[in-house]
Amino acid sequence: MRNLILFSKDGCELCEIAEKIILKLKSKIEFNFSIQKINEQNILFENYKFKFPVIMLNNEEVMFGRISESKLRELLLK
Repeated sequence: MRNLILFSKDGCELCEIAEKIILKLKSKIEFNFSIQKINEQNILFENYKFKFPVIMLNNEEVMFGRISESKLRELLLK
C-alpha cells in the first residue's frame, strides 16, 4: 500500500488546501496518510521552509507548493 506524508506548517493556506485534496482522494483511493507538522525548531524546516506544503509518496518527494489534484491522483494510481 502507498504511504503519503504531508509536510505542513501552521498558518499555511496551501497546506490546508493540500490536506483537503488528499482527504478527497483518500475517500476514493486506498493509501496510508499522515501529516507531519514542521516548525522552525525541526531539522526538516531548513530543507522545506520555502516549499510548503510538501508531499512525500513512499519516501519520495513528489510535489510541493500548489498541489495538483489530478497529478496526485495519477501518482497514487500508478
